[in-house]
Amino acid sequence: MTTIASIRARQGIAPPITEQQRAEYEQAKAARRAKNVVNAREILDRNGVQYLEIEMSPSNTENLTVCFRMRDVHYFPETGLWLDVNCERHFGCRNLVRHLKGEVI
Repeated sequence: MTTIASIRARQGIAPPITEQQRAEYEQAKAARRAKNVVNAREILDRNGVQYLEIEMSPSNTENLTVCFRMRDVHYFPETGLWLDVNCERHFGCRNLVRHLKGEVI
C-alpha cells in the first residue's frame, strides 16, 4: 500500500473512482484547506504573531508571510508548509509558532 493510500484509508477516504466521487473528494479537500487557513489565522493571532497575508492568484491559495525577529518565514496554511530563512521545509502552524518563540530551532 502506498503512503497516500494508507493516509486515505486512515481518514476513511476511498480512492475516487467515478466523476461524482472525484467531485465530492475535491469539495472535501477544498473544505479541509479552507478550515486550515481559518485555524492558522486564529493560532497566529492568539499567539501575537504579526503576519502579512498575500493571496496568490494562479491557484487561489493563500500565503501568509510571517515576519518575526527580523526573519521572514513563508507559511502556506492550506498545507501547513513553512519555509525558514535557510529554505528548510517544516510543517505545522504550532511548530511555526514554537519556532518563532525560540522554543524550536
